[in-house]
Amino acid sequence: MPIDRKRDPIETAIESALQPGHFIPWDQESSFVAGLEAVERDIAALADSDPVRSVRLYEAFIAGCFLKSDSVHSEWEFGRFIVELACGWILARQTGGADPGETAQTLLSWMDRDDYGFFPRSRLRRGESSAPIGPGSFRETGARSI
Repeated sequence: MPIDRKRDPIETAIESALQPGHFIPWDQESSFVAGLEAVERDIAALADSDPVRSVRLYEAFIAGCFLKSDSVHSEWEFGRFIVELACGWILARQTGGADPGETAQTLLSWMDRDDYGFFPRSRLRRGESSAPIGPGSFRETGARSI
């Protein structure tokens, strides 16, 4: 028997903002990212009251952005936005009491699959990460993975 789960309205907003099937030329990147940022603000507003939902939505948004990457002629704004999504995801996980090591490990797995350079590993090698994951967890986990 299939599960009858209503779709989260913010998931619908994410999909609409990402404009599936449409190429975003460089001269429309700014307005495209502004639309994405409006949806991200809705997700960020949930972090205190419903961090689990917020984390799930951030993960869906990040995945959608990676899928959209080949359809955006980005100068830099889209990549900056994806990094901001990851920061929001980290903060939502912290608010929900998620394990910092698990957060770091997930972020590192995203970096391993990042063909676009949104999450450069070179900062990790130098120990310069400013990600607010937890005392030493990113550097320690990163050192084991690099």
